[in-house]
Amino acid sequence: MVKIDIALEPDFDAILNHLREKSSQPLRLLVGCSGGADSLALTLLCADWIARHDGAMLALVVDHGLRAGSELEAEQTRNWLQQQGISACVKRIGNTSSGNILAFARRERLNLLCAAAEEFAADAILLGHHRGDQAETVLDHLARGSHALGLCGMQTYTHYQNRLFLRPLLQQSPIRLRAYVQAHRAPIIDDPSNRDKRFRRVRIRHWLWQSPELINHALDIAEQARHLAGVELAASRKLLNETVTQPLYGVLCLDTAGWCSVPKTVQYRTLGSLIRYLSGREFPPRRKQIRHACDWLHHGESPQITLNHVRLYRQQQKIWLYSDTRKKPQSLAPQQTLQWGAHWLIRNPDARHISVRTMGRKLWRQLMPEFVNQAFLGETCPVITMLSDTQNPYFDTQKYFQPTLQVQIGADLSKSGLYFDKIYPIS
Repeated sequence: MVKIDIALEPDFDAILNHLREKSSQPLRLLVGCSGGADSLALTLLCADWIARHDGAMLALVVDHGLRAGSELEAEQTRNWLQQQGISACVKRIGNTSSGNILAFARRERLNLLCAAAEEFAADAILLGHHRGDQAETVLDHLARGSHALGLCGMQTYTHYQNRLFLRPLLQQSPIRLRAYVQAHRAPIIDDPSNRDKRFRRVRIRHWLWQSPELINHALDIAEQARHLAGVELAASRKLLNETVTQPLYGVLCLDTAGWCSVPKTVQYRTLGSLIRYLSGREFPPRRKQIRHACDWLHHGESPQITLNHVRLYRQQQKIWLYSDTRKKPQSLAPQQTLQWGAHWLIRNPDARHISVRTMGRKLWRQLMPEFVNQAFLGETCPVITMLSDTQNPYFDTQKYFQPTLQVQIGADLSKSGLYFDKIYPIS
């Protein structure tokens, strides 16, 4: 039998020590643990690191509830971890999926992790993705037609819902991780859905099992894509800084004069990021939709188009971008809240009902004289009516209106909403 080196601690320690150096307090770490070999290895490594340093950790076992027996397996994993002196809890996904099961499970799992991290006051959320997962991600994105940024694969440090996610095992082989767990006599749970070939990602995983050399090829693709993405993102930020302004919160103004001199791929990336920011969605529009929007930007005859509920309105060489939020008048009861598009959370702190409606062009001209030529913005902007008084979000002192977009323009140049300088790479 071939002897497997399972001394994973030095590589793991280097990453967590780097994170600890950036913190003035002992680290509090939340570890996502499914009971599989990879996440168990991550949990054991984290527990060993915490035992040698000040800090605290919590292992969160997520029960997706998608198959019979998952609840018992989650309890089994939690009980074994607690027997090892590791704090652990189980959270069950309460929703049901009506579409892509894998995408649903991932989204709900991340939401549970973020909620638990808030409750635990965690500095970082640790995930157990390894080299094989990285190769699967790259090949899956390649099959979906992703370009440079999508082919970069997963990063060691990323953000989601303003939470730091850490993947300290990305350079590790799944064989070494399983051997590490087996050496600790941990009960490994193998999810049968990982062998269901109805899913493209599972088929890719099967190909990698049959031809392990594909992992190295996929990782080479990711490395080259990172270099290309770095160049593309730098050009995108330059284009954004030179041609895009934000005269009002949630409203962008794009000067098309400077767009003709840059490659189309840079235009696509920049425009996609702007629309992603304004729509509040996790991902930008599809590449085909972005191409159509860029063609309209240069040659379109219609005065406006809408993409992902973001309206693009042409005024000579200027393109105004804003959320296309059209709502009927609504009554807001005391202490009630209302989400208005992706931009505003409207609250009623008063003891009486208030009326919320779209401002309209006429009222916009009265209240916003500096932007009277942009009266079309009033078609989606909310306004509150209280007896003879009115309040709009640009004059309110956050008594009624609270901004909800979490990132600042100029920083949002990736699907994850990371600050530009931290997208690629973080080291």
